[in-house]
Amino acid sequence: MKKKQNEKDTDRSLGYLVNTNGGLYIKLDTSLIAGLPDRLILLKDCPAVFAEIKSEGKKPSIVQKLMHSRLRAMGYRVYVVSTKEEAEALMIDVYCTPSRYAE
Repeated sequence: MKKKQNEKDTDRSLGYLVNTNGGLYIKLDTSLIAGLPDRLILLKDCPAVFAEIKSEGKKPSIVQKLMHSRLRAMGYRVYVVSTKEEAEALMIDVYCTPSRYAE
């Protein structure tokens, strides 16, 4: 039986992918604003995206879901990532979506 990924392992997997692609993987101070996602991801020629990191099988709280909805309404993408595979899918999605900032 496969061991479930914990939040720390998932965070490391996504951080590794962002950093090896020349991006910035910024930890947000979630104690200041309730529901704020854990990470801000900045990649060259891509719009900024937020990532909520969870242990495998865990879901965002109601407050987090409300903040995610608010950020999405402002035009930001918010991803909930709980496995290495979801981290890889996030990177593919971000790189394969044309950026409004690209020249």
